[in-house]
Amino acid sequence: MKKKTTVLLLTALIAFFSCDSYIYEDEPEKETILAVTTRAADGNANVSYPVALFIFSGDKCSAIHKINSASDNVQISLQAGDYEVYAISDINNYELPEKESAIRMSPLRLKAEKISHGDLMTAHSTVKMEVGEERSLTLNMERKVLKLNEIKAQNIPAAAKSVNVSVSPFSSMICIEGSHTDDKTTFNVGLKKQVDGATWLVSPDAFLLPAINQAVEIAITIAYEDGTTKKYSYKSAEPFKENAHVNILAKYETLKTSLAINIKGKEWDEDQNIEYSFMEKESNPSQGNEHETSSEALAVGDFYKGCYVFAVDADKKKVTVLCSDEKANVMDYYKNESDNEQAAKTALQSFSVSGISKWRVMTEDEAKCINRNITKINEALQATGKTVISDEEYIIVNRSGYRRCKLTAKKFKQDAYPRLETILRPVADVYFN
Repeated sequence: MKKKTTVLLLTALIAFFSCDSYIYEDEPEKETILAVTTRAADGNANVSYPVALFIFSGDKCSAIHKINSASDNVQISLQAGDYEVYAISDINNYELPEKESAIRMSPLRLKAEKISHGDLMTAHSTVKMEVGEERSLTLNMERKVLKLNEIKAQNIPAAAKSVNVSVSPFSSMICIEGSHTDDKTTFNVGLKKQVDGATWLVSPDAFLLPAINQAVEIAITIAYEDGTTKKYSYKSAEPFKENAHVNILAKYETLKTSLAINIKGKEWDEDQNIEYSFMEKESNPSQGNEHETSSEALAVGDFYKGCYVFAVDADKKKVTVLCSDEKANVMDYYKNESDNEQAAKTALQSFSVSGISKWRVMTEDEAKCINRNITKINEALQATGKTVISDEEYIIVNRSGYRRCKLTAKKFKQDAYPRLETILRPVADVYFN
Protein backbone atom coordinates (compact mmCIF):
# COMPACT_ATOMS: atom_id res chain seq x y z
CA MET A 1 0.00 0.00 0.00
CA LYS A 2 1.34 3.42 -0.92
CA LYS A 3 1.85 5.84 1.94
CA LYS A 4 1.38 9.59 1.61
CA THR A 5 2.65 12.62 3.44
CA THR A 6 0.67 15.84 2.90
CA VAL A 7 2.47 19.19 2.99
CA LEU A 8 0.34 22.39 3.07
CA LEU A 9 2.11 25.58 2.05
CA LEU A 10 0.58 28.69 3.52
CA THR A 11 2.23 31.88 2.40
CA ALA A 12 -0.04 34.21 4.32
CA LEU A 13 1.19 35.56 7.64
CA ILE A 14 0.19 32.99 10.28
CA ALA A 15 1.03 32.89 13.94
CA PHE A 16 3.63 30.14 14.49
CA PHE A 17 2.09 26.95 15.84
CA SER A 18 4.39 25.48 18.48
CA CYS A 19 5.27 21.81 18.15
CA ASP A 20 7.50 19.46 20.15
CA SER A 21 8.76 17.82 16.93
CA TYR A 22 10.80 20.88 15.94
CA ILE A 23 14.50 20.23 15.35
CA TYR A 24 16.16 22.98 13.27
CA GLU A 25 15.05 25.89 11.08
CA ASP A 26 16.47 29.14 9.73
CA GLU A 27 15.18 32.50 10.93
CA PRO A 28 13.06 33.78 8.00
CA GLU A 29 13.60 37.08 6.28
CA LYS A 30 10.04 37.10 4.90
CA GLU A 31 6.73 36.06 6.45
CA THR A 32 6.15 32.71 4.73
CA ILE A 33 4.90 29.63 6.56
CA LEU A 34 5.21 25.96 5.56
CA ALA A 35 2.59 23.85 7.34
CA VAL A 36 3.19 20.08 7.31
CA THR A 37 0.86 17.19 8.08
CA THR A 38 1.69 13.51 7.57
CA ARG A 39 -0.85 10.76 7.13
CA ALA A 40 -1.43 7.54 5.23
CA ALA A 41 -3.61 7.80 2.16
CA ASP A 42 -6.24 5.32 3.45
CA GLY A 43 -6.43 6.91 6.88
CA ASN A 44 -4.49 4.09 8.59
CA ALA A 45 -1.27 5.08 10.34
CA ASN A 46 0.95 2.80 8.26
CA VAL A 47 3.83 5.22 7.92
CA SER A 48 6.47 4.33 10.51
CA TYR A 49 7.05 7.37 12.70
CA PRO A 50 8.90 9.49 13.47
CA VAL A 51 9.47 11.02 10.03
CA ALA A 52 12.28 13.50 9.35
CA LEU A 53 11.84 16.38 6.89
CA PHE A 54 14.96 17.82 5.27
CA ILE A 55 14.30 21.09 3.43
CA PHE A 56 16.93 22.42 1.02
CA SER A 57 17.27 25.75 -0.75
CA GLY A 58 19.97 25.33 -3.36
CA ASP A 59 22.83 23.47 -1.69
CA LYS A 60 21.92 24.74 1.76
CA CYS A 61 19.82 22.80 4.24
CA SER A 62 17.29 25.36 5.49
CA ALA A 63 15.44 23.23 8.02
CA ILE A 64 15.23 19.77 9.59
CA HIS A 65 12.01 18.79 11.33
CA LYS A 66 10.76 15.64 12.99
CA ILE A 67 7.13 14.53 12.86
CA ASN A 68 6.29 12.11 15.65
CA SER A 69 2.87 10.90 14.53
CA ALA A 70 0.21 11.24 11.84
CA SER A 71 -1.65 13.72 14.04
CA ASP A 72 1.31 16.10 14.36
CA ASN A 73 0.88 19.54 12.80
CA VAL A 74 4.20 21.17 12.02
CA GLN A 75 4.59 24.77 10.88
CA ILE A 76 7.96 25.82 9.51
CA SER A 77 8.90 29.45 8.94
CA LEU A 78 10.75 29.92 5.65
CA GLN A 79 11.68 32.82 3.43
CA ALA A 80 10.22 33.00 -0.07
CA GLY A 81 12.09 30.91 -2.62
CA ASP A 82 12.49 27.49 -4.27
CA TYR A 83 12.82 24.45 -2.01
CA GLU A 84 13.32 20.71 -2.19
CA VAL A 85 11.69 18.63 0.52
CA TYR A 86 12.97 15.14 1.46
CA ALA A 87 11.12 12.87 3.90
CA ILE A 88 12.54 9.77 5.61
CA SER A 89 10.54 7.54 7.95
CA ASP A 90 11.38 5.55 11.09
CA ILE A 91 14.39 7.75 11.81
CA ASN A 92 14.90 6.73 15.45
CA ASN A 93 17.25 4.06 14.07
CA TYR A 94 19.66 6.62 12.61
CA GLU A 95 22.15 9.31 13.50
CA LEU A 96 20.92 12.50 11.80
CA PRO A 97 23.36 15.09 10.45
CA GLU A 98 23.36 18.65 11.82
CA LYS A 99 21.57 21.23 9.67
CA GLU A 100 24.76 23.20 9.13
CA SER A 101 26.63 20.19 7.69
CA ALA A 102 23.75 18.38 5.96
CA ILE A 103 23.89 17.93 2.19
CA ARG A 104 21.67 15.85 -0.05
CA MET A 105 24.25 13.04 -0.14
CA SER A 106 24.68 12.94 3.65
CA PRO A 107 24.39 9.28 4.75
CA LEU A 108 22.05 8.30 7.56
CA ARG A 109 24.11 5.97 9.75
CA LEU A 110 22.54 3.30 11.91
CA LYS A 111 22.95 3.92 15.62
CA ALA A 112 25.54 1.72 17.30
CA GLU A 113 22.94 -0.43 19.06
CA LYS A 114 20.95 -1.09 15.85
CA ILE A 115 21.70 -4.20 13.75
CA SER A 116 19.18 -3.58 10.96
CA HIS A 117 17.18 -0.77 9.43
CA GLY A 118 13.65 0.18 10.40
CA ASP A 119 10.64 0.31 8.09
CA LEU A 120 12.43 2.87 5.96
CA MET A 121 10.43 4.96 3.46
CA THR A 122 11.45 8.07 1.56
CA ALA A 123 9.84 10.80 -0.50
CA HIS A 124 10.97 13.88 -2.42
CA SER A 125 9.30 16.87 -4.04
CA THR A 126 9.95 20.50 -4.94
CA VAL A 127 7.97 23.57 -3.99
CA LYS A 128 8.15 27.31 -4.72
CA MET A 129 7.26 29.57 -1.80
CA GLU A 130 5.92 33.03 -2.66
CA VAL A 131 4.56 35.68 -0.35
CA GLY A 132 0.79 35.87 -0.41
CA GLU A 133 0.34 32.50 -2.15
CA GLU A 134 -1.04 29.29 -0.59
CA ARG A 135 0.15 25.89 -1.82
CA SER A 136 -0.44 22.21 -1.07
CA LEU A 137 2.13 19.48 -1.63
CA THR A 138 1.65 15.70 -1.27
CA LEU A 139 4.65 13.45 -0.69
CA ASN A 140 4.18 9.77 -1.65
CA MET A 141 6.31 7.68 0.69
CA GLU A 142 8.04 4.74 -1.03
CA ARG A 143 9.47 1.83 0.97
CA LYS A 144 13.21 1.33 0.43
CA VAL A 145 13.73 -1.86 2.43
CA LEU A 146 12.77 -5.50 2.20
CA LYS A 147 11.71 -7.50 5.23
CA LEU A 148 13.46 -10.82 5.78
CA ASN A 149 10.72 -12.79 7.51
CA GLU A 150 11.98 -16.35 7.75
CA ILE A 151 14.91 -18.61 6.92
CA LYS A 152 14.18 -22.33 7.12
CA ALA A 153 16.45 -25.31 6.42
CA GLN A 154 14.85 -28.74 6.07
CA ASN A 155 16.14 -32.34 6.03
CA ILE A 156 19.30 -31.36 7.91
CA PRO A 157 21.21 -34.48 9.08
CA ALA A 158 20.80 -35.43 12.73
CA ALA A 159 24.56 -35.11 13.29
CA ALA A 160 24.46 -31.37 12.57
CA LYS A 161 25.58 -29.25 15.52
CA SER A 162 24.85 -25.82 14.04
CA VAL A 163 23.43 -24.22 10.90
CA ASN A 164 24.42 -20.67 9.99
CA VAL A 165 23.25 -18.56 7.07
CA SER A 166 24.72 -15.45 5.47
CA VAL A 167 22.72 -13.38 2.99
CA SER A 168 24.18 -10.59 0.87
CA PRO A 169 24.73 -8.02 -0.49
CA PHE A 170 22.89 -5.23 1.29
CA SER A 171 23.58 -1.52 1.40
CA SER A 172 24.62 -0.29 4.81
CA MET A 173 23.40 3.31 4.53
CA ILE A 174 20.94 5.50 2.66
CA CYS A 175 21.45 9.18 1.83
CA ILE A 176 19.03 12.04 2.51
CA GLU A 177 18.10 12.21 -1.17
CA GLY A 178 17.27 8.49 -1.26
CA SER A 179 20.29 6.90 -2.96
CA HIS A 180 22.32 4.10 -1.37
CA THR A 181 25.96 4.39 -0.36
CA ASP A 182 28.54 2.03 -1.87
CA ASP A 183 29.23 0.37 1.48
CA LYS A 184 27.98 -3.22 1.40
CA THR A 185 27.12 -5.51 4.27
CA THR A 186 26.16 -9.15 4.88
CA PHE A 187 23.34 -10.34 7.12
CA ASN A 188 24.49 -13.30 9.25
CA VAL A 189 22.24 -15.36 11.46
CA GLY A 190 22.21 -18.74 13.20
CA LEU A 191 19.24 -21.08 12.84
CA LYS A 192 17.61 -22.95 15.74
CA LYS A 193 16.94 -26.66 15.70
CA GLN A 194 13.23 -27.54 15.79
CA VAL A 195 11.50 -30.39 17.62
CA ASP A 196 11.51 -32.70 14.59
CA GLY A 197 15.33 -32.68 14.67
CA ALA A 198 15.62 -32.13 10.90
CA THR A 199 14.29 -28.58 10.57
CA TRP A 200 16.30 -25.50 11.52
CA LEU A 201 14.53 -22.14 11.58
CA VAL A 202 14.90 -18.47 12.39
CA SER A 203 12.50 -15.54 11.98
CA PRO A 204 14.73 -12.46 11.84
CA ASP A 205 11.98 -9.94 10.93
CA ALA A 206 14.86 -7.77 9.75
CA PHE A 207 14.48 -4.70 7.54
CA LEU A 208 17.38 -4.63 5.06
CA LEU A 209 18.41 -2.29 2.24
CA PRO A 210 18.77 -4.42 -0.91
CA ALA A 211 21.82 -3.55 -2.99
CA ILE A 212 20.68 -2.07 -6.30
CA ASN A 213 21.01 -4.42 -9.29
CA GLN A 214 23.31 -6.86 -7.51
CA ALA A 215 22.87 -10.62 -7.44
CA VAL A 216 21.57 -12.39 -4.36
CA GLU A 217 24.21 -14.49 -2.57
CA ILE A 218 23.35 -17.02 0.14
CA ALA A 219 25.76 -19.29 2.00
CA ILE A 220 24.65 -22.01 4.40
CA THR A 221 27.27 -23.56 6.67
CA ILE A 222 26.53 -26.82 8.48
CA ALA A 223 28.86 -27.83 11.31
CA TYR A 224 28.79 -31.45 12.52
CA GLU A 225 29.44 -33.08 15.87
CA ASP A 226 32.61 -34.72 14.52
CA GLY A 227 34.14 -31.30 13.83
CA THR A 228 33.63 -31.28 10.07
CA THR A 229 31.99 -28.34 8.31
CA LYS A 230 30.23 -28.14 4.95
CA LYS A 231 29.37 -24.91 3.15
CA TYR A 232 26.78 -24.54 0.38
CA SER A 233 26.72 -21.38 -1.73
CA TYR A 234 24.02 -19.99 -3.97
CA LYS A 235 24.05 -17.02 -6.32
CA SER A 236 21.33 -15.60 -8.53
CA ALA A 237 21.53 -13.00 -11.27
CA GLU A 238 18.27 -11.49 -10.02
CA PRO A 239 18.58 -9.07 -7.09
CA PHE A 240 16.39 -8.70 -4.04
CA LYS A 241 13.59 -6.15 -4.41
CA GLU A 242 12.56 -3.24 -2.27
CA ASN A 243 9.15 -3.40 -0.60
CA ALA A 244 9.12 -7.22 -0.50
CA HIS A 245 8.60 -9.85 2.17
CA VAL A 246 11.33 -12.48 1.73
CA ASN A 247 11.32 -16.08 2.94
CA ILE A 248 14.22 -18.44 2.30
CA LEU A 249 13.63 -22.18 2.23
CA ALA A 250 16.69 -24.47 1.97
CA LYS A 251 16.24 -28.20 1.49
CA TYR A 252 19.17 -30.48 2.15
CA GLU A 253 19.02 -33.51 -0.13
CA THR A 254 20.75 -36.29 1.74
CA LEU A 255 21.14 -38.69 -1.16
CA LYS A 256 23.05 -36.15 -3.26
CA THR A 257 24.62 -34.21 -0.41
CA SER A 258 23.48 -31.00 -2.04
CA LEU A 259 21.21 -28.11 -1.26
CA ALA A 260 18.08 -26.83 -2.96
CA ILE A 261 17.13 -23.25 -2.14
CA ASN A 262 13.76 -21.66 -2.74
CA ILE A 263 13.21 -17.93 -2.18
CA LYS A 264 9.68 -16.57 -2.14
CA GLY A 265 9.09 -12.87 -2.05
CA LYS A 266 5.80 -11.12 -1.44
CA GLU A 267 5.49 -7.41 -2.06
CA TRP A 268 3.48 -5.65 0.57
CA ASP A 269 0.99 -4.30 -1.93
CA GLU A 270 0.99 -7.14 -4.51
CA ASP A 271 2.23 -10.72 -4.76
CA GLN A 272 5.64 -11.54 -6.19
CA ASN A 273 7.19 -15.00 -6.45
CA ILE A 274 10.91 -15.51 -7.00
CA GLU A 275 12.08 -19.12 -7.05
CA TYR A 276 15.60 -20.51 -7.31
CA SER A 277 17.03 -23.96 -6.86
CA PHE A 278 20.36 -25.69 -7.23
CA MET A 279 21.43 -29.24 -6.76
CA GLU A 280 24.33 -31.49 -7.52
CA LYS A 281 23.54 -34.18 -10.10
CA GLU A 282 25.29 -37.38 -11.04
CA SER A 283 27.79 -37.17 -13.87
CA ASN A 284 27.11 -38.67 -17.27
CA PRO A 285 28.95 -42.04 -17.27
CA SER A 286 29.85 -41.73 -20.94
CA GLN A 287 31.67 -38.45 -20.35
CA GLY A 288 33.39 -39.06 -16.99
CA ASN A 289 33.64 -35.71 -15.26
CA GLU A 290 33.76 -33.70 -18.50
CA HIS A 291 30.27 -32.22 -18.06
CA GLU A 292 27.93 -31.90 -15.12
CA THR A 293 24.41 -30.48 -15.17
CA SER A 294 23.82 -28.02 -12.37
CA SER A 295 22.06 -24.68 -11.85
CA GLU A 296 24.60 -23.72 -9.19
CA ALA A 297 27.82 -21.94 -10.07
CA LEU A 298 30.43 -23.16 -7.61
CA ALA A 299 32.77 -20.63 -6.06
CA VAL A 300 36.39 -20.82 -4.96
CA GLY A 301 36.44 -22.25 -1.44
CA ASP A 302 33.48 -24.60 -1.97
CA PHE A 303 33.80 -28.38 -1.88
CA TYR A 304 32.59 -30.47 -4.81
CA LYS A 305 32.23 -34.20 -4.14
CA GLY A 306 34.59 -33.74 -1.20
CA CYS A 307 37.26 -31.95 -3.24
CA TYR A 308 38.33 -28.33 -2.72
CA VAL A 309 37.45 -25.88 -5.52
CA PHE A 310 40.51 -23.68 -6.01
CA ALA A 311 39.81 -22.16 -9.45
CA VAL A 312 36.70 -21.07 -11.37
CA ASP A 313 36.74 -19.71 -14.90
CA ALA A 314 35.19 -16.36 -15.89
CA ASP A 315 31.85 -17.72 -17.09
CA LYS A 316 31.65 -20.17 -14.16
CA LYS A 317 31.24 -23.13 -16.51
CA LYS A 318 34.50 -24.82 -15.46
CA VAL A 319 35.88 -25.38 -11.97
CA THR A 320 39.16 -27.00 -11.01
CA VAL A 321 39.23 -29.14 -7.89
CA LEU A 322 42.07 -30.42 -5.71
CA CYS A 323 41.92 -34.09 -4.75
CA SER A 324 41.66 -34.74 -1.01
CA ASP A 325 44.08 -37.69 -1.28
CA GLU A 326 47.75 -37.83 -2.22
CA LYS A 327 50.56 -40.38 -2.62
CA ALA A 328 54.37 -40.58 -2.83
CA ASN A 329 56.72 -43.06 -4.53
CA VAL A 330 55.32 -42.20 -7.95
CA MET A 331 58.31 -40.91 -9.94
CA ASP A 332 62.05 -41.60 -9.82
CA TYR A 333 64.68 -38.85 -10.12
CA TYR A 334 66.93 -41.19 -12.11
CA LYS A 335 64.30 -42.23 -14.69
CA ASN A 336 63.64 -40.47 -17.98
CA GLU A 337 60.65 -38.24 -18.76
CA SER A 338 58.81 -40.96 -20.67
CA ASP A 339 59.03 -43.42 -17.78
CA ASN A 340 57.84 -40.77 -15.33
CA GLU A 341 54.90 -39.89 -17.59
CA GLN A 342 53.81 -43.53 -17.62
CA ALA A 343 54.26 -43.70 -13.84
CA ALA A 344 52.03 -40.64 -13.46
CA LYS A 345 49.29 -42.16 -15.63
CA THR A 346 49.33 -45.35 -13.58
CA ALA A 347 49.25 -43.49 -10.28
CA LEU A 348 46.41 -41.17 -11.37
CA GLN A 349 44.20 -44.18 -12.11
CA SER A 350 44.40 -45.17 -8.45
CA PHE A 351 42.62 -42.02 -7.25
CA SER A 352 38.92 -42.74 -6.87
CA VAL A 353 36.24 -40.07 -6.34
CA SER A 354 32.69 -40.83 -7.46
CA GLY A 355 31.83 -38.63 -10.46
CA ILE A 356 35.41 -37.42 -11.03
CA SER A 357 37.59 -39.69 -13.12
CA LYS A 358 39.97 -37.60 -15.21
CA TRP A 359 42.63 -36.72 -12.68
CA ARG A 360 45.85 -35.08 -13.85
CA VAL A 361 49.08 -33.57 -12.49
CA MET A 362 48.70 -29.91 -11.51
CA THR A 363 50.36 -27.36 -13.77
CA GLU A 364 52.92 -24.82 -12.58
CA ASP A 365 50.33 -22.03 -12.79
CA GLU A 366 47.89 -24.06 -10.71
CA ALA A 367 50.63 -24.77 -8.19
CA LYS A 368 51.30 -21.03 -7.93
CA CYS A 369 47.58 -20.41 -7.34
CA ILE A 370 47.52 -22.98 -4.54
CA ASN A 371 50.73 -21.53 -3.09
CA ARG A 372 49.21 -18.01 -2.97
CA ASN A 373 46.14 -19.31 -1.12
CA ILE A 374 47.76 -22.09 0.91
CA THR A 375 46.63 -20.82 4.33
CA LYS A 376 42.98 -20.55 3.31
CA ILE A 377 43.07 -23.92 1.52
CA ASN A 378 44.67 -25.79 4.43
CA GLU A 379 42.23 -24.24 6.90
CA ALA A 380 39.32 -25.47 4.79
CA LEU A 381 40.84 -28.93 4.37
CA GLN A 382 41.51 -29.23 8.10
CA ALA A 383 38.00 -28.01 9.03
CA THR A 384 36.45 -30.72 6.87
CA GLY A 385 38.76 -33.53 7.99
CA LYS A 386 40.70 -33.71 4.70
CA THR A 387 44.45 -34.23 4.26
CA VAL A 388 46.16 -30.83 4.44
CA ILE A 389 48.99 -29.89 2.08
CA SER A 390 52.26 -30.61 3.86
CA ASP A 391 55.65 -28.89 3.78
CA GLU A 392 56.98 -31.67 1.53
CA GLU A 393 57.56 -31.27 -2.21
CA TYR A 394 54.78 -31.96 -4.74
CA ILE A 395 54.83 -33.02 -8.38
CA ILE A 396 53.87 -30.38 -10.96
CA VAL A 397 54.18 -30.18 -14.73
CA ASN A 398 55.16 -27.36 -17.10
CA ARG A 399 56.31 -27.09 -20.72
CA SER A 400 59.70 -28.53 -19.81
CA GLY A 401 58.21 -31.63 -18.18
CA TYR A 402 57.66 -32.86 -14.63
CA ARG A 403 59.03 -30.72 -11.81
CA ARG A 404 58.72 -30.47 -8.03
CA CYS A 405 57.94 -27.61 -5.63
CA LYS A 406 56.90 -26.81 -2.08
CA LEU A 407 53.30 -25.61 -2.16
CA THR A 408 53.64 -24.14 1.35
CA ALA A 409 56.79 -22.11 0.59
CA LYS A 410 56.73 -18.39 1.31
CA LYS A 411 58.17 -17.77 -2.15
CA PHE A 412 57.22 -20.13 -4.94
CA LYS A 413 60.11 -22.00 -6.56
CA GLN A 414 60.14 -25.08 -8.78
CA ASP A 415 63.02 -27.54 -9.08
CA ALA A 416 63.85 -30.04 -11.78
CA TYR A 417 62.83 -33.71 -11.66
CA PRO A 418 60.65 -35.27 -8.97
CA ARG A 419 62.14 -37.72 -6.49
CA LEU A 420 60.65 -40.88 -5.02
CA GLU A 421 59.49 -38.95 -1.93
CA THR A 422 57.88 -36.19 -4.04
CA ILE A 423 54.11 -36.28 -3.50
CA LEU A 424 51.42 -36.51 -6.20
CA ARG A 425 48.29 -34.45 -5.35
CA PRO A 426 46.13 -34.53 -8.51
CA VAL A 427 43.62 -32.01 -9.77
CA ALA A 428 40.65 -32.30 -12.13
CA ASP A 429 38.50 -30.02 -14.26
CA VAL A 430 34.71 -30.23 -13.95
CA TYR A 431 32.53 -28.62 -16.59
CA PHE A 432 28.98 -27.40 -16.07
CA ASN A 433 26.43 -27.05 -18.86
